[in-house]
Formats: sequence, structure tokens, C-alpha cells
Amino acid sequence: CPSNPDCDGDGVLDGDDDCPSNPDCDGDGVLDGDDDCPSNPDCDGDGVLDGDDDCPQGPDCDGDGILDGDDDCPLDPDCDGDGILDGEDDCSQNPDCDGDGIIDGEDDCPSNPDCDGDGIIDGEDDCLDCDGDGILDGDDDCPLDPDCDDDGLIDGDDPDSDNSDCDGDGILDGDDDCPLDSDCDDDGLIDGSDPDSTNPDCDGDGILDGDDDCPLDSDCDGDGILDGDDDCPTNPDCDGDGIVDSDNDCVDCDGDGILDGDDDCPLDPDCDDDGLIDGDDPDSDNPDCDGDGILDGDDDCPLESDCDGDGILDGDDECLDCDNDGILDGDDDCPLDPDCDNDGILDGNDDCPENPDCDGDGVLDGNDDCPSDPDCDGDGVLDGEDDCPSDPDCDGDGVLDGDDDCPSDPDCDGDGILDGDDECLDCDGDGILDGDDDCPLDPDCDDDGLVDGDDSDSNDPDCDGDGILDGDDPCPLDPDCDNDGILDGEDDCPEGPDCDGDGVLDGEDDCPLDPDCDDDGLVDGDDPCPDNPDCDGDGVLDGEDDFPEDPTETTDSDGDGIGDETDNCVTIFNPDQADIDGNGVGDVCECIDISIDGETEVCKGEVILYYISPNISNSDWSWSFSEDYGSYFGESLEDGSIAILWNNEGQGYVTITQECPDGSTQTTTLDVTINPEIECASSIDENDNPRTLIMILDNLGRVQPIDTKQGVLLYIYDDGSVEKKYLIK
Repeated sequence: CPSNPDCDGDGVLDGDDDCPSNPDCDGDGVLDGDDDCPSNPDCDGDGVLDGDDDCPQGPDCDGDGILDGDDDCPLDPDCDGDGILDGEDDCSQNPDCDGDGIIDGEDDCPSNPDCDGDGIIDGEDDCLDCDGDGILDGDDDCPLDPDCDDDGLIDGDDPDSDNSDCDGDGILDGDDDCPLDSDCDDDGLIDGSDPDSTNPDCDGDGILDGDDDCPLDSDCDGDGILDGDDDCPTNPDCDGDGIVDSDNDCVDCDGDGILDGDDDCPLDPDCDDDGLIDGDDPDSDNPDCDGDGILDGDDDCPLESDCDGDGILDGDDECLDCDNDGILDGDDDCPLDPDCDNDGILDGNDDCPENPDCDGDGVLDGNDDCPSDPDCDGDGVLDGEDDCPSDPDCDGDGVLDGDDDCPSDPDCDGDGILDGDDECLDCDGDGILDGDDDCPLDPDCDDDGLVDGDDSDSNDPDCDGDGILDGDDPCPLDPDCDNDGILDGEDDCPEGPDCDGDGVLDGEDDCPLDPDCDDDGLVDGDDPCPDNPDCDGDGVLDGEDDFPEDPTETTDSDGDGIGDETDNCVTIFNPDQADIDGNGVGDVCECIDISIDGETEVCKGEVILYYISPNISNSDWSWSFSEDYGSYFGESLEDGSIAILWNNEGQGYVTITQECPDGSTQTTTLDVTINPEIECASSIDENDNPRTLIMILDNLGRVQPIDTKQGVLLYIYDDGSVEKKYLIK
């Protein structure tokens, strides 16, 4: 068929057709152009010819687990309507397989008509209890299991058949004496942790098990005393005297230094509440032993009622100074010690009677010429650290000792100039004046390779903590110099965030030194699966695959973003896939059906505009018309319309010819009758002929704006009339 590209009319070009003379190559009843498997009559292998198959691409059309060729109801997954998929139904054609009157989908025993064996068919049995647990199957969560939660209780006797430990005490309900009470004996212990959940005091020591440190031992500390009677049940020697409490006749429970047998208050260490422990109290039953009106615990002389011998009871004495240090005892922190801080100065003369070094200069106040001034000579050095506390310039170099890095050396840098006259005092030459230098004799205090004057922190060799000494670190204050997420000390390229140049930061790159980690031909930064050379598993390396994430597409021949397998025009760029006629071939690959809009019956001498609908954008085209009846008047480059002056009566035509992308042509013709009986509207007097201007053309047929002013213009009106106007200058 040299003039027919599809000899058998099956919708497949003969060059692509395995059977160019047979429209149904595999004889399955489907034209090859519509057949997904034109060489296979049963495309999905379900035993049904594709022409007879409702789902030629799916072997189990209704998804019931049975191939369509073996399925009596290939479009109905439940052929007998019993609620069970045919593939799982022993009787897919019978909704009641055991004939018990219950549809199989609702039957717990669809193959047994008498599920509970009581001689009554299930459909007629009002008391159906398959597992015999005392719960009707309709109400039973586990109709075939008498103990649904495996707790040892039949579901009918179980308070909650879905919870094996109703009270949450760690004991299965079947083994629990109190399945609804987590502390059966109310001893404070959960039954699961209780040695005997029915006995609140297992060891009989008088202490509830929940409060008992040794609930199974009545004498927890083994001292021979029952825990309930023992003041120290976990300590066999309550008073720490080396004798077990049961053998100890001299126990001291309150630790006041008095054996309990001799103690009026064996459980109270201060029996008279005078502030003194009974063992230190002259009379533990009398809070004011000397009767001076002061509690013994507050009395400096608890056995002397007139401590200072002034004839006034201490309680009535406003000027009580027992140690004669010049400070009333009431104000004296050490009323019996005249030099409370032992600094060599009586407390009454001491500005800081409780501080032996009042000014904190390291010199005792009694030895300090200036006890209230920590820097007696005002040189900036504490007196205790000053070799010359009375001389502010110990070495006489003109620099106060506090400002002098070498206070005992008048020429610290040995340059022959006294330090006081030396304007550049930097002993180690590190750029930091010695007065500000933590290591004035060491130019690199932290040994990091940077001179201290250039070091942001001369006491820290690795300021940013990245594992690189500051002297070797290009960014000593930034632990990640290139911001790639890897500490510089661990980074092969600390100044380059993408060491292999693959577009992935090294910190996020599994192969920071290999730009193509999976060797698929794609740089990792452009690779959707940088660790998988074939991301979609279609057998084509991602670098050679135009669609590396789509296993159904590998090539885009025209570069329009649509894979060749689905592109309706494989060789011509058409990302919009426009297909106005819906025939599966993109508009850019074929001529489209168009029409010519315009008047078909006109009068002689009338100029008519003809338009293309829809506008053609995918092919070249040209106008033609019957020149015996009309003449070319103008053409618009904007919308492709043409204006024709019909100047002879008769039957004319207007034609547009498309040059199709496949090399063929397609013509569309509109017949036009120039009727002598139609009277053309006059254009001589505009005032007598109301009309609307619809277009202005220049003498080349180009559309012009309404306000155009140039040599020659053609005015076209809605009544078909045309005027030629001239601009006279």
C-alpha cells in the first residue's frame, strides 16, 4: 500500500506493525493499534482472550484471588454474596456452605452446620456457644476460645475477658485470690510483689509488709528484738557501743551520751530543752542550773550565776563581759576568749574580731602595720605578697610594684633602660605589654604556634575546639571553617565545604572525596539516589536515564520532560501534550481540524474578513481564494485573518492550506456566494448609516490602533463596509 501508511487500518504505521496486512495480529479480537500486547492474545495470562477480557492487563479483574479464566464471576469478588472473597470461599457458588441457615460470612463454623454439637442446626440454635465458655457467640470476643485472655479463667467467669490481669497486680486473674483488688491483704504491697497476698504481716513482727524492710524476717537486724519492738529495726547496735541491742544493758537510743537505763528521756537528747545535750548538761532536768535567768545552752557560765563577779545576776546584768575584752557578752561571739580570732589584738580593739586578717592581705592583723588596708604602700600588691609592703617601688625602677612584671629587677628586659623609663616594655616580644601579659616571658603562652599578640585567647591552644592548634587553623575561632558540618580537625578540606565538588556539603556526603559515590554517571548533588546507581531499578544507570526515579521511562528524545513511552509526540517538543482532537497524537505532530469563520453570502463590492478557528500555531499555512470573483484586500499578522473584496457576481471560495508536520497537507474551504440581489450598505454618508468601526488596516494589511495617523488607512465596519482614508498634510 505505497500511498497508505497503515495498510490494514489497525492504527499502527506499517513500519512499526509486525502484521501490516492483518489488523489483529494475535487474533484476540482487539485491533493492534488498541492492543497493549499485539502479539499475545492473552496479555495478562488469565486464560481469557484480550478481546473478551474486561481487564486485559489484570489477571484477576475483581481481586478475589482467582484468575479471571477460572472465575465464574470475574467482575464480582464475592460471587455468592456471602461476605467471603471467592478465593477464600470453600463454596464460592453457595452462600451457605454447610446449609445451616447462616450465611458463610456470618458463620463461625461455615463448614459445620452444628457448631456446638448440641444436635441443633446453628441457624435454629438460640444458644450458640461454640467454645462453651458461657458467653453466646454473638457477644463473645473470642467465640472459639473459652479463655480469651489466657488468664486461667473461663470467659464467662472472668470480670474482663480481654484483660488477663484485671487489677494490674502482676498475677493472672486465674491465680489471683482477689482479681479485682491489687492489694488483697491491704498491707501496702501489690499482690504480685507480696510473699503472701492473704497475710498483711508475713513474718508476724507487728509491722505491715508494706512498711517492713524485711517482710519475711521478724528480726531484720538480728539483734534478738522483734522489729515491731525495736527502735532501730535495721541496726543491731542502736547506740553503736559494740554490743547487740538485746544483750546491751546500756543502750543510748537518743545518742545524748547517757545510757537509756540512766536517761530520764531515753528518746530525747535534750530532756530540759535548754539547748545543751543531756550528756553535756550539768543537770539535764534543770534548764537554768545556776538560776541566773539564762538557759544553760545560752549561758557562758552555766554553773556561775554572776559570771563577771559584779554582784549582778547574769540574767539581769546589762554589761556582762566575761573575758574582759571590752565587748559585752551579749555582743561577743567569743564571750570567754578575749582574742576570738587569735590575731594578737583584743576583740574590743579589733575592727574584725572574728577575722584574723581584716583586710585580707595575707598578714595577721597583729603583725599588720595597716590592718584595715590590704595594700599598705599603695603599690597594687597585697601586703602578704609584697616583698616590700612599706615601699611601693621595691626595685626603684620608677614602676609601682603592682604594675611591675619584675618588681625586684629594675631592668626587666635587660635593655639597659630602667623599666620606668622604658616605653616598650614587652619582655617576651609577643606584642602584649608585660602588664597585660599572662606569660610575660613566653611569647606563645599556650604553645599553639601563634604569638600571644596575634592569638585571640593566649591561654587556649585550640580556641574553637576543632582539634587543630590555632597556629595551624585557618579559622581559629570557627570549628567548622567551611560550614560543611564537619569539624576542621576531621575535615579533609577544612576550607572547602564540598571537597569533591559534587554539590553536596561534606557533612551530608557519604563519599566526601568522590563526586559520584555510586558510579552511575551522575554527580551526587544531581543524583536523587547518590548511593544507588539505578535509583528506579529499571536496569539503566541513573547517568544514562532521563528519568532516574521512574522505572517506566528512560528516554526523552525531544527534551520536553515527557518520557518517550508516554509522549504523544516523541520527536517534537510539546511539554503541554496538547491533543485537541483526543486521538492520542499531539497537536504539534499533526494538522488539526479548523474552520473558516466569515460571511458566506455577500454583495458585489463588499470587503469581508475571514478568520481561522482555532488559531493555528503548530504548522505553516497559507490563504487562497477564487481570484475570478474577489481580490486581496489585506491580511492581519496578529490573528491571521484575511480581508477579501468580492467584485464579481457568482460562486467563489476561500481556502486555507496547512503544511502538516509529517509532510502532508490539509485544506479547508469555505464556499462564498456573491449574490447580485443583495444590496451592499452605502459608505458615502456616515451620518445616515450608523455602524461600528471594527478594524483599521494599513496598505500592507497590518492591523493598526484606532488613533493611527499615517498616509493611507482602510477602515472596516461591522456592516461589511470599507473606507479608504488619506492623511493630507
